[in-house]
Amino acid sequence: MEGSWNSVSSYLLTLSFLLFISTSVCGYATPSRHLCLQDQRDALLELKNGFQQFFRPFKDLTWSTTSWKKEGDCCTWDGITCDNKSGEVIGLDLGVNSLKGEINSSSSLFRLHKLRALNLAYNDFNSSFITTQYTTFMELTLLNLSSSSF
Repeated sequence: MEGSWNSVSSYLLTLSFLLFISTSVCGYATPSRHLCLQDQRDALLELKNGFQQFFRPFKDLTWSTTSWKKEGDCCTWDGITCDNKSGEVIGLDLGVNSLKGEINSSSSLFRLHKLRALNLAYNDFNSSFITTQYTTFMELTLLNLSSSSF
């Protein structure tokens, strides 16, 4: 019974975080009117290519990176929120996305300098170290690394 309670509480924590992101970050960037910047799109695609996807226990509740394509506007991709004026990525939600890989200090993630919200919860980042590179996110107000094997 205790294991199922942990699953329910983890699920509720993730839903609460997503709700908080939608009310916090989306207030800054409602439907995108500006195309994303090419360097931001390239950083996201490089990040995606560095991960593998494993079994997705909550497939219907997760973001999917299948919408992430080189020819597309990254501001319309699942899990991405952009600033309406600058087109810079300010929100990245990859929580419960069954990603597996490492995030090290040279990760393209750290080229997204304007991030305000970052959700990497419930993935497997192979015991990656939390590097000092996270300090490059000077505007970061929401960070969720729950159950992500850091």
